[in-house]
Amino acid sequence: MLDALLSWDGWTVTQLPAEQAAIFRLEGAPPSEEFPFIQESEALEILFCRKGGLILEWAGHRRLSLSADQVLFLPVRTEAYRGQFASESFYGALIRMEAKAAWSALRAMHSDLGESISRAWNDPCMLKAALWSEALFSALDYMQPGHIGDYYVIKALEVLFLLHAQREGLALPPQCDYHTHSQIETIREIQKYLVGHLDERLTIQILSQQFRISGTALKSCFRQVYGVPIHQYLLEQRMAQAAELLTTTTQSVLQISTAVGYSSVSQFGIAFKQRYHMPPSQFRRNANKNPFATVFVRNG
Repeated sequence: MLDALLSWDGWTVTQLPAEQAAIFRLEGAPPSEEFPFIQESEALEILFCRKGGLILEWAGHRRLSLSADQVLFLPVRTEAYRGQFASESFYGALIRMEAKAAWSALRAMHSDLGESISRAWNDPCMLKAALWSEALFSALDYMQPGHIGDYYVIKALEVLFLLHAQREGLALPPQCDYHTHSQIETIREIQKYLVGHLDERLTIQILSQQFRISGTALKSCFRQVYGVPIHQYLLEQRMAQAAELLTTTTQSVLQISTAVGYSSVSQFGIAFKQRYHMPPSQFRRNANKNPFATVFVRNG
C-alpha cells in the first residue's frame, strides 16, 4: 500500500523519524479514482486512520471499509486488491515494518509470541476496538513531535499483540459485498449530502425518497461502505461540526445547535456531552485555554 499511496500528488506526505519502521503521515486530498494495490514485500503494514475513509476490495467482492479512528492491518504478501478513498479529505499514518523485525520485537517480550502471531495472521483485517483507537489518537494531541514516530511503532506492535490476544470479536476480516455498483455510488452521494446539510432534518425516509433507494438498502449499504450505521455517522458529523463552531466562532450554543440540525438546545447539549464528556460551554472554555489540545474529526 505504501508505494501506491506515495505515488499520488495532491496531499501532504511527511515521513516521521522512528526506529525499525517507515512511517508516513498522509494528509489532504487523496485521489478520487480507484487504484490497484499489490503487496509483494516481506513487510507488514498498519494504517491508522484519523480522518476520512478508505474502501478496499479483494477478489470475490470482499470489502473492508476503514473510517475515522479505525486501524487497518495488512500482512506480508497480501493478495492483490484495489482501493478508493471514501471522502475528499484524509488524515492518517501508514507504518511499514519488516515482518522479521516485528516478530523479533514481540519475542523479546515473550518467547513464542512473535511466531504464534505470524502463523495466525495471514489475512488483512480491521480493528473494531473503538475505545482503544480513540485513546491512541487522543494521546497524539499532547505529544512532542519528535516522539510521534516511535509512538506509532509501539502502537503498531500493540496492534499485533491485540490481534493475537483477542482475535475473536476484535478483528473484522473482509466481508462479501452484495450491493450493486449503482447502489454504492448512490451511498457516496448521500454521504456528501449529509455532510453538506447538517442543519436540516434528515431521516431515512427523506433520503430514500430523494435518492431513489429503498430504506433497507440505504442502511445496509451505507454501513457496508462507511463501516458504521448512518445514524451514528450523522451524529458524529454533527458533533464534530458543533465542536469546530464552538472553537472557531463566537456563535451562541443555541445558534450552533440549530446549525447542526437540533431544534432543541437541551437535546443538543445531551448529545454533545455524551460525545465529548462535557457541556458545550465548558468545551469552549477549555478550547480557549488550550487551543492546541482541541480535536474534532470529520469524515467529509
